[in-house]
Amino acid sequence: MHHLDPLPPLEDVFSLAGKTAIVTGAGRGGGAGIARVLSQAGANVVLASRTEEQLAEVLTVIQESGGSAIAVPTDVTDDAALENLVTETTQAFGRIDILVNNAGMNRFLAPTEDIRISGFDKVIDVNLRGPYVLCQLVGRQMIEQGDGGSIINILTTAARLGIPTHGPYSAAKAGLMRFSEALAFEWGQHKVRVNCIGPGAIQTEMSRAAWDGPGKLEAMEELIPVGRIGQPSDIGYATLFLASEAAAYVTAQTLWVDGGL
Repeated sequence: MHHLDPLPPLEDVFSLAGKTAIVTGAGRGGGAGIARVLSQAGANVVLASRTEEQLAEVLTVIQESGGSAIAVPTDVTDDAALENLVTETTQAFGRIDILVNNAGMNRFLAPTEDIRISGFDKVIDVNLRGPYVLCQLVGRQMIEQGDGGSIINILTTAARLGIPTHGPYSAAKAGLMRFSEALAFEWGQHKVRVNCIGPGAIQTEMSRAAWDGPGKLEAMEELIPVGRIGQPSDIGYATLFLASEAAAYVTAQTLWVDGGL
C-alpha cells in the first residue's frame, strides 16, 4: 500500500490569518469585494483608494464583521502616495504578504483618431505605471522579509482581446499582464508569486453603462455561458485562491473569471 502524507486541514490551506494584504481601488466594486473576502479569510487588510468616503464605508463593513483593516487614501498615479501606502502598512502590521493591484480606470472611450494623448497618458498611469511602481515598492519589502508573498494584478478581458474604443485600456492591461509574467520569473527565487485575474462582466459601478438600462442585463447574460453577470465576490474568491497556500505552486498565470465569456 502507498504511504500518503496527511493533507493539512482545508481551512488552514485557505487561511490568511497573520497575513497582511494591500488592496488598491478598494472603495467599491471588485476591490471592495476582494478586500472583504481576504478579511473573511483572516488577513489584515489595507484599503487604498482616492475616495475617503467610500473607503470609510468598506472599512466599517469589515470592522463590524470582526475583521482587521485600516484605510489609507491613495492616488496610484502619485509615487509619494504609494510610498506612504507601503510605509503605513508596515507601520500598522509589520509586514506585507499580499498585494492586489485592482485600481483601474477606463473613462476615455473614443476612436483612436479622436482620443487626446493626455487621456491616453492618464489611462496608462492608472492601469500600468501605478501597479508597476507599487509592485516595485512592495516587492522590495517582500524580498527583505525573506519568506515570499503573493502579488495579484487585476486585468480585464480587453487585455486578451482588443476592443474598439478601448485602445489605451487594452494596451495598459495587456502590458500589465506581460509585466506580471516577467516579474514572476524574476522573483520566483524569492518565493514571491505573481499572477493575474481577468474579470469578465462584473456588476459594478465602473461597468454600469454595460448592464444598467432596459434589456441590457438580459442581453448580456444571454452571451455569458453560465447565464449570469459576475459579482464582486466572484473576483474576491479567485483572489483568495491565488493569495493562499492553495496556489503555492501557481505563478505567472492569468485566471479568467468571466463565466466562460
